[in-house]
Amino acid sequence: MHEVLIVTASELDDHEWCPQYHDFRHKQRRRLIALEPEWAIHGNWAHKQLEQMIQGHPPRDLPPSMPGATGRALVLSMHAWWERFGKVHPWDHVLMAEKPGEVNLGWLGDGVCTLERTATSKIEVRFRGIPDGIVVWHGQGYHLSHKTTGPSTPVDVLCQGLAHSLHENLYPLLAREWFPDLPWGGTCANIIRKLAEKRAIEAPEQALHIEFLPITAEGIERARLDALDIVLRIAESRERVHRRRKGCLGIHGNSKCAYFGVCWERISIDNDTLYESYNPTERYERPE
Repeated sequence: MHEVLIVTASELDDHEWCPQYHDFRHKQRRRLIALEPEWAIHGNWAHKQLEQMIQGHPPRDLPPSMPGATGRALVLSMHAWWERFGKVHPWDHVLMAEKPGEVNLGWLGDGVCTLERTATSKIEVRFRGIPDGIVVWHGQGYHLSHKTTGPSTPVDVLCQGLAHSLHENLYPLLAREWFPDLPWGGTCANIIRKLAEKRAIEAPEQALHIEFLPITAEGIERARLDALDIVLRIAESRERVHRRRKGCLGIHGNSKCAYFGVCWERISIDNDTLYESYNPTERYERPE
């Protein structure tokens, strides 16, 4: 028997952002007690609507708990998606939607990560994820990736980032487990731009952008090696956890990290009025 270490793309990204953030969130499993921001509420609602729509179910109206102009504009965008793609999808057919899965990523032993098991391998590294969907287009498989973004975000830049992200280059490994004979094409970016209400009323189709992004076998293998490098750094940081100070004020330097007070203001991570225990992998463990 051997030890198994399970990682997700989000966990790998969190460690790259800041090892100390990763330690609090994924090892100590503590998170800040705070109301979910409006952008996250809207994004999660849109994601659930898209999940249903690709399976042939029309969008639902906005629940009473999500009032406001942004929410109303998002509903218009969902209906525009349904009118345009609900009956005639831009892909050939959907193979699956929102299915949790795991796949071997590599092996860890004696301070080295390898793709294949060796005599010194002690820990099997497994990647866990939930693809938004797997679709077929022109005989090739694509990960259907739902994204919501602001109206000022350059969609071409967003798509370029997706095509090179760990998420999109590791999910083909999961797809290969389910559909081993399916040639892989890449990612189908299904993007909803959150427009202002007036613009959504006048031209809701401007919120929609679907683009097929090629991902190569070389890119997948490189992402696998990059992921194993991060796993090795996680394993090496057990004694002393590094703080990446650039992350203290957010990616744009205008918001404090959720653990800023713990790192710099002597607040305890065990303070139950500010932080709560949780399972960061719970969403990946839901029954199929």
